[in-house]
Amino acid sequence: MTVLAEVTAAVSTRWIAAYFGFYGLQGSPLRENFLAHRHSFFIHTACSTLALAVGPFQFLPNLRKTNISLHRLLGKIYAFSCFAGGISSLFIAPISPFGPVASAGFLCLAAGWLVSNGMAMNYIKKKDILNHRRWMIRSYAFTFSATTFRLFIVGGAVALKLPFETVYAASTFLGWIPNILFAEYYVRTRT
Repeated sequence: MTVLAEVTAAVSTRWIAAYFGFYGLQGSPLRENFLAHRHSFFIHTACSTLALAVGPFQFLPNLRKTNISLHRLLGKIYAFSCFAGGISSLFIAPISPFGPVASAGFLCLAAGWLVSNGMAMNYIKKKDILNHRRWMIRSYAFTFSATTFRLFIVGGAVALKLPFETVYAASTFLGWIPNILFAEYYVRTRT
Protein backbone atom coordinates (compact mmCIF):
# COMPACT_ATOMS: atom_id res chain seq x y z
CA MET A 1 0.00 0.00 0.00
CA THR A 2 2.75 2.45 0.94
CA VAL A 3 4.64 1.94 -2.33
CA LEU A 4 1.48 2.42 -4.40
CA ALA A 5 0.62 5.56 -2.42
CA GLU A 6 4.09 7.03 -2.92
CA VAL A 7 4.10 6.22 -6.66
CA THR A 8 0.66 7.81 -7.06
CA ALA A 9 1.84 10.87 -5.14
CA ALA A 10 4.89 11.16 -7.39
CA VAL A 11 2.81 10.84 -10.57
CA SER A 12 0.32 13.42 -9.27
CA THR A 13 3.01 16.05 -9.00
CA ARG A 14 2.66 16.63 -12.75
CA TRP A 15 -0.42 18.73 -11.91
CA ILE A 16 1.69 20.82 -9.55
CA ALA A 17 4.26 21.23 -12.32
CA ALA A 18 1.45 22.23 -14.69
CA TYR A 19 0.37 24.98 -12.28
CA PHE A 20 3.81 26.56 -12.57
CA GLY A 21 3.93 26.06 -16.34
CA PHE A 22 6.46 23.23 -16.40
CA TYR A 23 4.09 20.64 -17.82
CA GLY A 24 1.66 21.47 -20.59
CA LEU A 25 -0.90 18.67 -20.17
CA GLN A 26 -1.06 18.23 -23.94
CA GLY A 27 -3.60 15.59 -24.82
CA SER A 28 -5.16 15.44 -21.35
CA PRO A 29 -8.97 15.49 -21.35
CA LEU A 30 -8.72 17.54 -18.14
CA ARG A 31 -6.55 20.27 -19.69
CA GLU A 32 -9.31 22.85 -20.30
CA ASN A 33 -10.86 22.23 -16.90
CA PHE A 34 -7.46 22.59 -15.26
CA LEU A 35 -6.70 25.86 -17.04
CA ALA A 36 -10.07 27.35 -16.07
CA HIS A 37 -9.72 26.36 -12.39
CA ARG A 38 -5.99 26.08 -11.91
CA HIS A 39 -5.86 27.48 -8.35
CA SER A 40 -8.40 24.95 -7.05
CA PHE A 41 -6.61 22.16 -8.92
CA PHE A 42 -3.27 23.26 -7.48
CA ILE A 43 -4.55 23.33 -3.89
CA HIS A 44 -6.32 20.01 -4.36
CA THR A 45 -3.36 18.30 -5.99
CA ALA A 46 -0.65 19.68 -3.71
CA CYS A 47 -2.54 18.98 -0.50
CA SER A 48 -3.99 15.63 -1.54
CA THR A 49 -0.58 14.46 -2.76
CA LEU A 50 0.95 15.43 0.57
CA ALA A 51 -1.80 13.58 2.48
CA LEU A 52 -1.32 10.50 0.31
CA ALA A 53 2.44 10.55 0.87
CA VAL A 54 2.40 11.25 4.63
CA GLY A 55 -0.58 9.07 5.57
CA PRO A 56 0.98 5.60 5.49
CA PHE A 57 3.67 6.57 7.98
CA GLN A 58 1.01 7.41 10.56
CA PHE A 59 0.11 3.73 10.75
CA LEU A 60 3.61 2.64 11.78
CA PRO A 61 3.28 1.45 15.41
CA ASN A 62 6.94 2.20 16.16
CA LEU A 63 6.53 5.83 15.11
CA ARG A 64 3.67 6.33 17.55
CA LYS A 65 5.52 4.53 20.34
CA THR A 66 8.99 6.01 19.91
CA ASN A 67 8.33 9.49 18.55
CA ILE A 68 4.87 10.73 19.46
CA SER A 69 5.83 14.33 18.64
CA LEU A 70 6.68 13.35 15.04
CA HIS A 71 3.42 11.36 14.84
CA ARG A 72 1.51 14.46 15.99
CA LEU A 73 3.34 16.74 13.55
CA LEU A 74 2.71 14.40 10.62
CA GLY A 75 -0.88 14.05 11.81
CA LYS A 76 -1.40 17.80 11.69
CA ILE A 77 0.14 17.95 8.22
CA TYR A 78 -2.06 15.05 7.11
CA ALA A 79 -5.26 16.53 8.59
CA PHE A 80 -4.64 20.00 7.15
CA SER A 81 -3.82 18.48 3.76
CA CYS A 82 -7.00 16.40 3.79
CA PHE A 83 -9.18 19.35 4.73
CA ALA A 84 -7.62 21.62 2.10
CA GLY A 85 -7.71 18.86 -0.52
CA GLY A 86 -11.31 18.00 0.35
CA ILE A 87 -12.58 21.57 0.38
CA SER A 88 -10.86 22.43 -2.89
CA SER A 89 -12.36 19.32 -4.49
CA LEU A 90 -15.81 20.71 -3.71
CA PHE A 91 -15.04 23.47 -6.22
CA ILE A 92 -13.70 21.26 -9.00
CA ALA A 93 -15.90 18.14 -8.67
CA PRO A 94 -19.12 19.78 -9.93
CA ILE A 95 -17.40 20.86 -13.15
CA SER A 96 -15.96 17.48 -14.12
CA PRO A 97 -15.75 17.23 -17.90
CA PHE A 98 -16.89 13.60 -17.57
CA GLY A 99 -20.44 14.45 -16.56
CA PRO A 100 -22.76 14.30 -13.58
CA VAL A 101 -21.87 10.73 -12.55
CA ALA A 102 -18.21 11.67 -12.22
CA SER A 103 -19.15 14.84 -10.36
CA ALA A 104 -21.36 12.88 -7.96
CA GLY A 105 -18.62 10.32 -7.31
CA PHE A 106 -16.08 13.02 -6.53
CA LEU A 107 -18.53 14.96 -4.33
CA CYS A 108 -19.36 11.83 -2.31
CA LEU A 109 -15.66 11.13 -1.94
CA ALA A 110 -15.01 14.69 -0.75
CA ALA A 111 -17.85 14.48 1.77
CA GLY A 112 -16.58 11.17 3.16
CA TRP A 113 -13.04 12.48 3.33
CA LEU A 114 -14.02 15.66 5.16
CA VAL A 115 -16.37 13.89 7.58
CA SER A 116 -13.90 11.12 8.45
CA ASN A 117 -11.17 13.67 9.10
CA GLY A 118 -13.48 15.81 11.18
CA MET A 119 -14.50 12.81 13.26
CA ALA A 120 -10.88 11.75 13.76
CA MET A 121 -9.88 15.24 14.88
CA ASN A 122 -12.87 15.43 17.20
CA TYR A 123 -11.92 12.15 18.88
CA ILE A 124 -8.27 13.03 19.34
CA LYS A 125 -9.25 16.33 20.98
CA LYS A 126 -11.26 14.24 23.44
CA LYS A 127 -8.17 11.99 23.89
CA ASP A 128 -10.20 9.02 22.62
CA ILE A 129 -7.32 7.31 20.82
CA LEU A 130 -9.22 4.18 19.80
CA ASN A 131 -11.97 6.06 17.95
CA HIS A 132 -9.41 8.51 16.56
CA ARG A 133 -7.52 5.58 15.08
CA ARG A 134 -10.71 4.06 13.66
CA TRP A 135 -11.66 7.30 11.94
CA MET A 136 -8.14 7.80 10.64
CA ILE A 137 -8.29 4.35 9.05
CA ARG A 138 -11.48 5.44 7.33
CA SER A 139 -9.88 8.75 6.37
CA TYR A 140 -6.91 7.08 4.76
CA ALA A 141 -9.25 4.75 2.88
CA PHE A 142 -10.68 7.87 1.25
CA THR A 143 -7.19 9.34 0.74
CA PHE A 144 -5.96 6.12 -0.89
CA SER A 145 -8.76 6.42 -3.43
CA ALA A 146 -6.33 8.54 -5.44
CA THR A 147 -4.49 5.28 -6.07
CA THR A 148 -7.43 2.91 -6.55
CA PHE A 149 -9.17 5.43 -8.83
CA ARG A 150 -6.16 5.34 -11.16
CA LEU A 151 -5.89 1.55 -10.96
CA PHE A 152 -9.52 1.20 -12.04
CA ILE A 153 -8.94 3.61 -14.93
CA VAL A 154 -5.91 1.66 -16.11
CA GLY A 155 -7.70 -1.65 -15.62
CA GLY A 156 -10.88 -0.57 -17.39
CA ALA A 157 -9.70 1.75 -20.13
CA VAL A 158 -6.31 0.24 -20.93
CA ALA A 159 -6.50 -3.44 -20.04
CA LEU A 160 -10.17 -4.06 -20.87
CA LYS A 161 -10.30 -1.41 -23.64
CA LEU A 162 -13.55 0.07 -22.36
CA PRO A 163 -14.47 3.66 -23.29
CA PHE A 164 -12.34 6.07 -21.24
CA GLU A 165 -15.21 8.42 -20.34
CA THR A 166 -17.33 5.55 -18.99
CA VAL A 167 -14.45 4.05 -17.03
CA TYR A 168 -13.49 7.44 -15.61
CA ALA A 169 -17.02 8.18 -14.39
CA ALA A 170 -17.43 4.71 -12.86
CA SER A 171 -13.99 4.94 -11.25
CA THR A 172 -15.03 8.03 -9.31
CA PHE A 173 -17.12 5.62 -7.23
CA LEU A 174 -15.03 2.46 -7.64
CA GLY A 175 -11.97 4.36 -6.45
CA TRP A 176 -13.32 4.81 -2.92
CA ILE A 177 -16.20 2.40 -2.26
CA PRO A 178 -14.05 -0.78 -2.03
CA ASN A 179 -11.53 1.11 0.12
CA ILE A 180 -14.10 2.28 2.64
CA LEU A 181 -15.77 -1.15 2.75
CA PHE A 182 -12.41 -2.75 3.50
CA ALA A 183 -11.62 -0.07 6.10
CA GLU A 184 -14.98 -0.56 7.78
CA TYR A 185 -14.48 -4.32 7.88
CA TYR A 186 -11.00 -3.80 9.35
CA VAL A 187 -12.24 -1.29 11.94
CA ARG A 188 -15.05 -3.60 13.07
CA THR A 189 -13.00 -6.80 13.22
CA ARG A 190 -9.44 -5.74 14.09
CA THR A 191 -9.62 -2.66 16.31
